[in-house]
Amino acid sequence: MYAIIKLSVAFQSTLRDMILLNHMKINRSIVLKILIYLGIVAIAVSSYMQYGKPYLKELAIEGQDRTRINDLNFLNSILKVTLPAPSNAVYISLPSNDPSCANLDLPSLPAGWSYHCSNQNNYQKTNGKGWIPVDFTELSGSSFLKILPADPVNSADGLFYYAYAAGQEGWVLTSLLNSDKFLKQSAGSDGGTDLNRFEIGSDLNIWAKASGLAGHRKFNKSFNGVDDYENIGLSGLDSPGAEITIEFWAKPDEAKTTSVIIANPDDSANRINIHFPWVGNMIMWDYGDIDAGGRLTTEFKLPWYDETAHWVFISGIDGMKIYRNGEIIAENKTHSVFTKGDKTLDIGRGLPLFWKGFLGEIRIYNRVLSAKEIQLLYLLK
Repeated sequence: MYAIIKLSVAFQSTLRDMILLNHMKINRSIVLKILIYLGIVAIAVSSYMQYGKPYLKELAIEGQDRTRINDLNFLNSILKVTLPAPSNAVYISLPSNDPSCANLDLPSLPAGWSYHCSNQNNYQKTNGKGWIPVDFTELSGSSFLKILPADPVNSADGLFYYAYAAGQEGWVLTSLLNSDKFLKQSAGSDGGTDLNRFEIGSDLNIWAKASGLAGHRKFNKSFNGVDDYENIGLSGLDSPGAEITIEFWAKPDEAKTTSVIIANPDDSANRINIHFPWVGNMIMWDYGDIDAGGRLTTEFKLPWYDETAHWVFISGIDGMKIYRNGEIIAENKTHSVFTKGDKTLDIGRGLPLFWKGFLGEIRIYNRVLSAKEIQLLYLLK
């Protein structure tokens, strides 16, 4: 009897050990599954977020940009043997029943330039009736071109459309890009003047003229506030000019009785000047005669010293405006006219004191950029 009891106890102990061991195996299995699951989650998260933005979405945007670049490269390879279309015209891939595209919300063009659209039925035809006014059927290398390509988005809302701009000396094909990869890899190295666009053609300066770009310089440096300054020629600026847009990224270090930008020699009755900021933390934007409607003043807020921001200064027949990071911070309904003469534009000094702070690229336009364009420039950069 004792032996049976002892055997029973031993059996129970063994059974208990087996149950415990099996439980441990189950736990190991669960732990392993949890680790695998966490690994999958980590991979998914790293795939979704990279460089602070949704990575999978960025891949899709890269795909659109790749299509844009391939399309325009292919069109360019065929168009190389052609002469430009009638000059000072911008032909776009957006269909419209209005040949001048007037029903579309498009950026303004400089004086002497105009938009042209083809209608919904014809805009992708290759026989000269499409959005590019060239008969591709007569050109060598066009056998694979069955329809004219259009931008993957092809909408005026985001300004995503193809453009064929023809000037007196040549032509250019261009498209806005949207991905970090191709903005750096293609738009920034294609030899064109617009760092947000892919530009290819017989004369890349055509797009600068068509978009009203009068001057630009890429600094990306800190000015020391002691003896450091640069200058930009004003040869491309309309004169007399009633419209202007100055755009740049900047982070001033201090308020000072100087200017970040000033036309030299200075004349308060014929001025381009930005006090940024003036003593007392004030911004003063001057264009033309400051005593006859050519000045807009606003506050430079103290927290703004701590970050690099996108700034846009506008003067036109509807008034003067100042934008910061895509939003209007000041405006009025007055304006004046500037005559350039033999002036140059000094960057980083205000006669006699020098400006201190970081300054990125400066771009000057012979027209008023729209709120949509300004928002897009801010978001893209």
